[in-house]
This record gives sequence, C-alpha cells and structure tokens, in this order.
Amino acid sequence: SRATVNKDIVALKEYCRKNEIRFVSSRGKGIHVEAEEAERRRYLAKIIRDLTAWKAMDERSLQSAYSQWFQERDLEYIREIVIEVEEQFSIYLADIAYEGLVLHIALSIERFRTDSQYGELLQKPMASKDSVQYRMADRIVRNVNEVFGIQLPETEIHYVALHIGAKSSDAIRREAAGDVPLEYYCIRLISGVSRKLGCDLSGDGRLYESLLQHMNVCVYRKKSGMLLENPLKEELIGSYPQLYEIIRHMLCVELKPEIIIASDDEIAYILLHFATALYRRKQNTGRLADVAVVCATGMGTAELVVAGLQKKFRLNIT
Repeated sequence: SRATVNKDIVALKEYCRKNEIRFVSSRGKGIHVEAEEAERRRYLAKIIRDLTAWKAMDERSLQSAYSQWFQERDLEYIREIVIEVEEQFSIYLADIAYEGLVLHIALSIERFRTDSQYGELLQKPMASKDSVQYRMADRIVRNVNEVFGIQLPETEIHYVALHIGAKSSDAIRREAAGDVPLEYYCIRLISGVSRKLGCDLSGDGRLYESLLQHMNVCVYRKKSGMLLENPLKEELIGSYPQLYEIIRHMLCVELKPEIIIASDDEIAYILLHFATALYRRKQNTGRLADVAVVCATGMGTAELVVAGLQKKFRLNIT
C-alpha cells in the first residue's frame, strides 16, 4: 500500500542519513542515490554487510558452528573489531572472506596462548606497508592485542592483510575473472570428499566459497614460502580421523599436491571447513522453513493454500 511504501521510505532516508549516503527525492521524478560508481559499489557492500548482520540475529546457529572450538564471546569480539576497521577504511570484506578472517584471527589467538614465542619461527613475508590492506591489518591486529591482552607478532599483520586483499569489496572491483583452475580444484576436492564420506556436500555453497577463499590464501602462502601452524591440529585430527584421512588422500594423491603445502597443519585447517559444513548439515536436518500465507481477498483462499502446502511439504506455516 502507499502508506507502507511511505513508511519504508522514511526508514530508508534515516538509514542513508546515518551512513552519509546521498539520497535524493524529487517530486514527480522519483528517488535515487546520488553517487559515482566507486561510491555506489562501496554503499552496496555496506548495505550487504548490514543485511548479513541483521539476518545473523535470527541465524545464530550458523555462527555458533565454530563455538565447538572457540569461545563464542571471543568470536564476537573479533567480529566487532573487523567491522569497526571496515567502517574506518570504507572497505568491506565479502561475507566468506569476513568469516575466514575472523576464523584466522581466532586461530592466531589460540596459537599465542599456547606458545607466545611462535612469531620468532615465522618467515616474515614481503608486503608493502603502504597498502590499504596492510594499514587495515595493522589496525585490526593492534585492536586484537588490546582487547585480548596479548601481543601477536608482526607477521600476523601480513597474514591478515593477505585475507583482506583476497576478497575485499575493493579487490572485487578490480577482478576481471575468477581463478578457474583453483575453482575446479575446490570442486574436485568437495566432490571427492563427499564420495568417500558418503555424504553429498556438493550443494553447500557456503563450503565452496569458504574453501575457495582459503585455497587462494594457501596458494599465496606456497608461493611466498610462508608456513601455517594450526593450534587445533591435534584436536581436529583426533575428532575427525576418517575425514582427515580422506582429505589427506585427496590432497596428496588424487589432486596436485604442488598447489599448496599439504602439511598436517594445512590439512587440519581445510578439515575445519568440512567439519563446519557437516555441522551445518546436521543442524539444518531438523529445521523447518517458516512460511507466511497471506490472501488479499480473505481467509478462505489462504486456508486452501495452507492445506495444499501441508500435504506436500513439512513447514512452519503462520
């Protein structure tokens, strides 16, 4: 209705005002956002991030998948730090890259807690300290150190910058095409693990995107000679021995091992993505879709639709 549209426009104007988006309305000419293409893309990235955060309020089960290995409170602190720095630099990570970065930082914190001197063993990668990715990473690591009362080594700044550069909204604008061989590599890995595990994960888009994001970083680490140490390695391998053997065989035998460094630390990190996918699958098995049936002409037609839906599907109908 017109009243509903007018109410939505008021909320839209308020959102644009708070986020300094130039919203223009002209009588007889409609409404539009006034921005150059670069600004428009930045606005869109911000809106998508806000929408994701809003949806997450009703989908905490997806975020809590990682609480099997990390404190949920710690993950929430890390998320807040990353979002704050995104806002400061007006560069926003794609959802999967955001999740991957939070996971990487959580692993780094655990690693520091088990061995605070681990930074001395890491080879410092060559990265430009003048890049926006490095400056964002530096701010994130400093904030993490302050909030958690730790002192991550400088090398972690380079690792975080690598995550930011891989799939940020700024990087996406410059991408002409994806890495097709790497995409095929991930598809084969998911397909092979699904076949050997007897559980089809090929339709899990979240697993594919997170695995592709991680593999991008793996390839860079291989080229730069950077080594990854996973503090959850023993726990993950011990908890999922069959899945570990399947992934190790896929990486070291069936696929090209020279693409990444197929160490136990790296395999355990990849295992974490698959374990989370299996957790999501288990959680979603008993979850019913919420459906609202609305009829403009009265209750009769809506009741007929509800009866038809209940015969064909298992749904929560309101």
